[in-house]
Amino acid sequence: MLLAHRSGVRLVFGTDGGVLPHGDNAREASVLMDAGLPPLEVLRAATVNASRAFRLEGVAGTIAPGLSADIIAVDGDSLVDRAALSRVAFVMSRGAVVRHGKQPPGEARP
Repeated sequence: MLLAHRSGVRLVFGTDGGVLPHGDNAREASVLMDAGLPPLEVLRAATVNASRAFRLEGVAGTIAPGLSADIIAVDGDSLVDRAALSRVAFVMSRGAVVRHGKQPPGEARP
């Protein structure tokens, strides 16, 4: 993974290969960081790189007026605290707020 990144391969977040359970994105981010991928590149893999890979530039992948607003906010700085990605405090999907505030334990994820 790290060699691919250093060689200029654009990495995209997510897997259908059964490596990690679907929907366990915070854990996937941590695994990528364990493999040596810098935290900023993990976030890029989940956002702008994914939108480019699926030819959704200009629709999703960045925060800008007119784009699909799929946004999360976490409790902490995910660039220095990888556990912050597991503390999702806000979710917006296609411009609609799905969750605001901490999720109670045991509640299904959005």
